[in-house]
Amino acid sequence: MPLGSHSTIIVRERKTSAGLRWRAECYVRDLDGKRRRVERWGESAAKAKRKLQQALAERTIPTAGGLNGRSKLSDAVELWFADVRQRRAATTLDTYRQRYESLVKPALGDLRLQEINVSLLDGFMQQLARRSLSAATRKNVRSVLSGALGLAVRHGAIRTNPVRDLARLETTDRQSVRALSEAELADFLAKLDADPVARRRDLPSLIRFLVGTGCRIGEALAVRWCDVDLDNGMVSINGNVVPVRGRGLVRHSGKTAAARRTIALPASLVSMLRARITEDADPAEPVFPSSVLSWRDPIRIGKWIREARTAAGYDWVTSHTFRRTTATLLDQRKFTPRQVADLLGHTRPSITQDAYFGRTPGDPEAAAALDAVLDGKS
Repeated sequence: MPLGSHSTIIVRERKTSAGLRWRAECYVRDLDGKRRRVERWGESAAKAKRKLQQALAERTIPTAGGLNGRSKLSDAVELWFADVRQRRAATTLDTYRQRYESLVKPALGDLRLQEINVSLLDGFMQQLARRSLSAATRKNVRSVLSGALGLAVRHGAIRTNPVRDLARLETTDRQSVRALSEAELADFLAKLDADPVARRRDLPSLIRFLVGTGCRIGEALAVRWCDVDLDNGMVSINGNVVPVRGRGLVRHSGKTAAARRTIALPASLVSMLRARITEDADPAEPVFPSSVLSWRDPIRIGKWIREARTAAGYDWVTSHTFRRTTATLLDQRKFTPRQVADLLGHTRPSITQDAYFGRTPGDPEAAAALDAVLDGKS
């Protein structure tokens, strides 16, 4: 008998203390390879057979992981979290756990694995969309469900992963990309230089570094003096500072393999860094340290940038605007998407083009070309 199959169902009438009843039985070769007899009783032959068929459809045997069809979704999620902990950054696990605890667990956590189907999950995801949760949040929720239910499939608790049949997420909430123009950038930096609070928080130098390298904030805060080669004007971007629950600020090896890169520094940044370094600087010391020469919190830096932008009259600027500004300025100077993607640490140039190049106003040359076609002059 193949794994998961059963023999012919036999139904017999039996006398019991409650009167005549019917017993349906067969043998099953379970997913652990063992052969077992399964039976169900009913008031008629048809009822007994239907009960047995339902039991066979739902039947799973626990594997080494301990999951079966009657295990709760919460059990599968916790096993999946243990696997994620071994493979992904701690911040990723924190994000997944927060989404699970706040959104998934209250609604689905107590459901049996065999009760979860495409229709149920589709309704749940639509409910999240009606709550106006961002596409990024819903994507994280879907990742948690897919990971946990995929693990349940591998354990033999369910036959297929219902998340695979859900409709694709529609990312209608993406805002149009906006970057600082050269004039806006010069004005913004000048206002930062004149702001005593921004200067005390070291924002002018940090933001110049963000624009000059295209780094993420966490990457810039993770740069150590041993990563900087001032003689050759190069910097190695090989880490990221992130807050981790229960551990505080942690420097890990970077968001992706492509994020670890070596880039050339603009001459102005080389001069700025030479002015910052001291003779007794520890090579492992951050270039942009806290007051006690440790890592700085990227969340706090983001808050300070929001305060500085409001004071400067640039309410629309975010911490990621500087990275987009770098990409857009290079694009305007005819650098290829591949060159810009390498600088930013993107795996694919399409990511850079779609999410980082600022949109420019309508091109007059394009209008003139179309006008020529319409007038029959081309």
